[in-house]
Amino acid sequence: MFHIAFSGVLTPKIILFLKHLSAQGNRLLIADSENLPKTDIDTLVEQLPSAEIEFVSCLKDSCWEADVIILSSELSNDYQALRNIQEVATQKLVIFLSEESNSKQLKKLEQFLPHSKLAMVKLNSEKKETTLLSFPAEVELRNLFEEINYTLVFENQEIVK
Repeated sequence: MFHIAFSGVLTPKIILFLKHLSAQGNRLLIADSENLPKTDIDTLVEQLPSAEIEFVSCLKDSCWEADVIILSSELSNDYQALRNIQEVATQKLVIFLSEESNSKQLKKLEQFLPHSKLAMVKLNSEKKETTLLSFPAEVELRNLFEEINYTLVFENQEIVK
């Protein structure tokens, strides 16, 4: 069981992914909840009625408490947010949800979070599949995604079971 901090936009794809994570008993810490539209929060609670979810106003506090940090793609360019979590993300798996591989962006993220285990992933929640766009933290990712029965696909490679 993991304590998972999430921050970012709650799209239907991400809500489904969080549902899969919570179904395995993982505790979800939804950060910056005061900035989320009430309809997004209501949808999340409705979609995950039995999940252990805590809404936290501070990104840093939720990341400090978490084992794994998941950030939606728009936060990969929010350098103030990355600075804020820098000290509490040390040695933690930080997953950036992205639609495309961007090695330049990953290098910038490594500058802000040099002591974290970074990964960029593309989700296909409907197929329960994850494409790893960058995978320096492969073992930790594999453990997390296998727990929720997601297939790991390395970008431009064969499916890994």
